[in-house]
Amino acid sequence: MSNPQVQTNDELEIAEAQNSLCDLLYDYAAKAVTTRIGQFVYRRVESALSIVEKTARWSLPQPAPSSESSKGPDDSTEDPGKMNISAPPLIRPLPWLLFIPALIYMRLIRSALSLMALMMGWRPILPEHVVSWLQNKRRKLRALKYRGQKLDRIQRAERKAAKPNADDPQTTWLSKITLPWRMVIYLKAYGQVPSSVVSSFRQTTNI
Repeated sequence: MSNPQVQTNDELEIAEAQNSLCDLLYDYAAKAVTTRIGQFVYRRVESALSIVEKTARWSLPQPAPSSESSKGPDDSTEDPGKMNISAPPLIRPLPWLLFIPALIYMRLIRSALSLMALMMGWRPILPEHVVSWLQNKRRKLRALKYRGQKLDRIQRAERKAAKPNADDPQTTWLSKITLPWRMVIYLKAYGQVPSSVVSSFRQTTNI
């Protein structure tokens, strides 16, 4: 019979290896988002999720509009500090010719998924669940983008620390142009060139 303590340690090691692998893949995906193709794909996916979320909001139950005439005499003594905040207005993300079929298609998909969930003993899928799921996916997508931008800034800072003038092409070209003239001036004035100027010239020619 196997030792439960050894089995637990093995499970912990497997879980840590899986987490490190997931983190590595996440960083690779974050770096891919910062590329030109990755940014194009990110904008398209974000736009598609935004359109689907705004369309799904039309299925949410809307509160009944309150009118001033429906207020009773006791409503005049309402606390003035209490504000009646209304829900944000619905936004139609597509033209009517595309929006109506998209809304019907999304409701059919949600009804089919709700029926499958009820057959499996789960709760039905409500419009609130769909909107919350889409918002969660958009937050994760933005977090992936911000992670990629952070990694890109760290990588640039490391390259800049290794080569201070590598990310400054103006300084590099200016040094390449002015250093030969400085060497000529030193030769005419002193008959020799300082070692610091020679090393700077070698560094600029190697960039």
